[in-house]
Amino acid sequence: MVLHLDFLVNMSDRRPTSLPTPPLERWPLEHVSSCIAALSDDGRLILKAITAAETNAEIASRIGISEKGTEKRITNLFAALGGTSRLEAAVFYTIHSIHKSDSDAD
Repeated sequence: MVLHLDFLVNMSDRRPTSLPTPPLERWPLEHVSSCIAALSDDGRLILKAITAAETNAEIASRIGISEKGTEKRITNLFAALGGTSRLEAAVFYTIHSIHKSDSDAD
């Protein structure tokens, strides 16, 4: 039997082949603003609730639908925003909020 231990040698020389795309490159501000504008009132409310770390049950209670309905709407929201997780949705909304508050200050 041959053990391949070459992965233990020079581990410090190994670097990731690709780094994640930074949010502002992945989601230009114009794209973020247009996506948020295209959302329904419930969609914006769900996005804000996700950013506030609310659970599906809390979101369902807030907008008056079932948890299954909430899950479906969150899945649709991810598709609309081009994200795949609650964290990405929260980053997306935060980018929009910061941009909006900067624009309002001008």
